[in-house]
Amino acid sequence: MTTPTSSDRPPTGAAAERPGAAVASAVRRAPASEPAAPPKTFSFELFPPRTPEIAARMHSIIDRLAAAGPEFISVTFGAGGSSRDKSLDLLDYIEHRTPTTAMGHLTCVGSSYAEANALVREFLDRGITHFLALRGDPPKGAASGEEFLGDLRTASELVQLIHFVQQEREPQRPLDIGGADGAAGAGHDRWVLGRGRQATVCVATYPNGHPQSRGIEQDYDVLLAKEAAGANLAITQLFFHADDYLRFVEGARAHGVTMDILPGILPVTSSARLHRMAELAEEPVPVGLDRSLARARSEGARREIGVAHAAALSFDLLEGGAPGIHLYTQNRIVDPLEVLARVGLVSRSVVEADAAKAAAGSAVTAPVLTVVGEAGAGAGPGAGLASGAGTRVGSASTARMPRAADAVAVRPLPPAVATVVA
Repeated sequence: MTTPTSSDRPPTGAAAERPGAAVASAVRRAPASEPAAPPKTFSFELFPPRTPEIAARMHSIIDRLAAAGPEFISVTFGAGGSSRDKSLDLLDYIEHRTPTTAMGHLTCVGSSYAEANALVREFLDRGITHFLALRGDPPKGAASGEEFLGDLRTASELVQLIHFVQQEREPQRPLDIGGADGAAGAGHDRWVLGRGRQATVCVATYPNGHPQSRGIEQDYDVLLAKEAAGANLAITQLFFHADDYLRFVEGARAHGVTMDILPGILPVTSSARLHRMAELAEEPVPVGLDRSLARARSEGARREIGVAHAAALSFDLLEGGAPGIHLYTQNRIVDPLEVLARVGLVSRSVVEADAAKAAAGSAVTAPVLTVVGEAGAGAGPGAGLASGAGTRVGSASTARMPRAADAVAVRPLPPAVATVVA
């Protein structure tokens, strides 16, 4: 009989008493023969400005966040494409005026195939090759069962379309590999087909289950279908407990999902904001955090509570095996950077340098924003993740986000999951 190693034994003592200890151990454990894990990554989400005052600050906000070295910065779109031009302008600025990769949100609900195709091409024409593909929510007031989905009925189909359009724009091309023995001039010329530049497509996932899901098994099947369609990164909906994420990742791996799953984190600095975020994410309000925020008497105390909670959550996630963290900034700068500094993903000097710039007036700190839904979307955590906000079609850092060259080829959906609603 083989004697179990220390890594095979269940946790004991304090570790055994901690909820999810076995789950965290399973998520982070890797065979000794595997290469060392890549460094942890971080990324940010912004949403387009809704007032001229905030619009005037957006380039400064982007510059300050980009200076921290994120893997990418994603930008949401308002419901029904209401912020289309503003969002595309921000994406263009990120992609071409900073060293950071821009990721655009897209949804397909209610869109024709032609509309979806045209919008993907518009993004690609602007140099945007990284996408967060979402199905999107039903139009406001739509009755249950009412036909509203359009030609593309799931996020998986949108993922396939993005890859199809990109491959059509940049098809395979012949590459000269020299003579018959691989050396130039030896024998006859030889050619192989090289792949054109690939799009990177991220998708959303829901650690505690999608609100319309019949159960967590369906959520695993949907995520697997998205990966089969060509997705190569997933970002989670907002959640408040590390065990929610760790348990979900363990289940997803058991169901065959192999792509990285980034946890989405939001520093919440007021009880009112916490309730609003939980409502958008359709998650229960965490009682302990809510009570602490409600009892705090000053803005400084509330900020410390929110940042400390986000940092503690991030510590547990990273230790448990998360490849990095994705921060829902709500167009803020100071709180997300402070969270990253506390967990060691950026140096304290980054935060200090940003504070010095703000104090010197070379950059203006974004104001505290009241979270007000934009037609029910675009303002919540993850916008598209929480409420389906993305472009309605027709309407470090290295954990690492797959680069364009890593994008997987489009594969047909497995029959068993091809019809599952994303």
